[in-house]
Amino acid sequence: MESVPLHPLARQRTVRLPSNVGIGPRYVPPRTCRKDVLWAGLTLPLVAGLATTSRAKQKLSRRVQRAQRAQRVQLYAGPSAQEYDVIVIGAGLGGLACAAALGKAGRKVLVVEAHSVCGGCAHSFTRKAPGGGEYIFDSGPSILTDMGPRNPLRLVLDYVGASEYVEWIHYDGWGMRTPEGPWRLEVGKDSFRNDVLPRYDVPPEEFDEVVKASRPLAEVGRQIPGLVLRDDEWQLLPLILKFPGGLVPAIRDAPKLSEPFSVVLDQLEEEGKMKKGSWLRAWLDALAFSLSGLDCTGTTCAAMAFTMEELHWKGSRGLAYPKGGMGSVVDALVKAVEKHGGEVCTKLRVDEVLLEGSSAVGIRCSKGEVRAREAVVCNAPIWDAAKLLPKDAVGLEEMKQDWQDTPMTRSYLHLHMGLDAEGLDLSKLEPHYTSMLGWEDVTAEQNMVAISNPALLDPSLCPPGKLVLHLYGAGNEPFDIWENLKGDDYEAMKAQRAQRLWQALEDVIPDARARAEVAMVGSPLTHRRFLRRTAGTYGPSPLFGRFGPGKVPFRTAGDALPAMRGEHGVDHLLLCGDSTFPGIGVPAAVVSGLSAAHTTMNVWDHLELLSRAGY
Repeated sequence: MESVPLHPLARQRTVRLPSNVGIGPRYVPPRTCRKDVLWAGLTLPLVAGLATTSRAKQKLSRRVQRAQRAQRVQLYAGPSAQEYDVIVIGAGLGGLACAAALGKAGRKVLVVEAHSVCGGCAHSFTRKAPGGGEYIFDSGPSILTDMGPRNPLRLVLDYVGASEYVEWIHYDGWGMRTPEGPWRLEVGKDSFRNDVLPRYDVPPEEFDEVVKASRPLAEVGRQIPGLVLRDDEWQLLPLILKFPGGLVPAIRDAPKLSEPFSVVLDQLEEEGKMKKGSWLRAWLDALAFSLSGLDCTGTTCAAMAFTMEELHWKGSRGLAYPKGGMGSVVDALVKAVEKHGGEVCTKLRVDEVLLEGSSAVGIRCSKGEVRAREAVVCNAPIWDAAKLLPKDAVGLEEMKQDWQDTPMTRSYLHLHMGLDAEGLDLSKLEPHYTSMLGWEDVTAEQNMVAISNPALLDPSLCPPGKLVLHLYGAGNEPFDIWENLKGDDYEAMKAQRAQRLWQALEDVIPDARARAEVAMVGSPLTHRRFLRRTAGTYGPSPLFGRFGPGKVPFRTAGDALPAMRGEHGVDHLLLCGDSTFPGIGVPAAVVSGLSAAHTTMNVWDHLELLSRAGY
């Protein structure tokens, strides 16, 4: 249920520091719209540029000029010092969560972001409306569940002191547009079971068996939050001391949590509890695909069990959307970083991670070197992280190649629209839809399209009488057909491939093309350009049974460390983001940031953070 950005436009502003303070302006978020003891190896149940003065004088591109008009002062920012405790490369959700936790633990942190805005795959951007005002678009996530105290994103926001800056709007379901006709999925215990399954001749008992098989895995998730995660030999201690009741179930269910959810479904079929070829399995594959860009054979039991619990738990408040858009969540994390004394700098592209011997000691960027006393955390996608290691470093060739060989999912196609809603009966529209062409292969190219219509929940996202819409095919757009396109050929391909998105929208709003005031198509090349994601990928494909002592399907925070790599590792270099465990998705990304943060600090500081958070 994620996607990625199209434009370097976002609701951010910068303010000038006094000239004697440092190199340049610091980032300020906008208003909120807003080491031997135990080696555990447990799989926890977690779902899931700096501009110089001379550059400033150069002629700006039209795109940057538009961005500057949309923001309060300017786009550029820079660090105020030449040395920090920890430097985080990348201001995605994982990097920001990492920095906020480190700051709360008393570390002096610098976050550097190559893009002109923070948020990575979750940032927001704006476009002016023809009649005045602006459209605020989400570039990424469209659906978040509940956001109650059990939700990993909510737990992380609480933990780092960012929850106070976000207001959540709840709603109870979304619309489905299918070959069999439209229907509505209502979040809760009985609606899907009793109202939807009969449409597809699925006995409700099949669904009961899936819920029954998922419940123990989800239960472990409730007992052990991602706040305990760290990637070193001390990783059991926070669990034992803070959540002792979760130790036994974590050990008992750890292997299954890292398996693909298809293992659970295969077993149900073998036991005769779910019919082979059942539509229910196709639906679960579609749900998995919306989470990870893969069906149940590529989506973990942990992620699916969590999602099943959130959607069909009788106590769920439904789905949640942040007031002001996903950019408000990003802003909240930036505020948490700065509240704890950290700095977040945009338009500062990192050229290289500095190494001394086998240790990471800082970064090299356009402004020179910035040093890190304790650690460097890389929130860049793993393929790009490999390119940040020094080309002449001896002994790192194997690790670089390993990172670059990480399998990846496909890319995205987007359509962002500002639409005139005059005369539309908004009461008949949903805040979100999923459009399916068929159920035989839910992962097929352009089969599934998501339609986000968030202004129904938050009218402040657009001028009165308008709607802001985001349509996308998540993880089902190939890169190879785009790779070498330029000019007219590129524009023609955008028009051709976007037809599926337009048709999905016209199934909901028949005259959508005539109503469109702003329409922007984003391609896999857009992703590659603005997020520096190789092949514009949605994220990594899991390698089950591969990584760390726990044999988890994604790289762990300490994947580069000598503890993992031996003499060919890099000390004090950590990873976070959707290329690392727990994987793709908003909850997983923020939790990965905590894992990296905790691994940089001693376990006693970690325990102190948990105590301060009430654990």
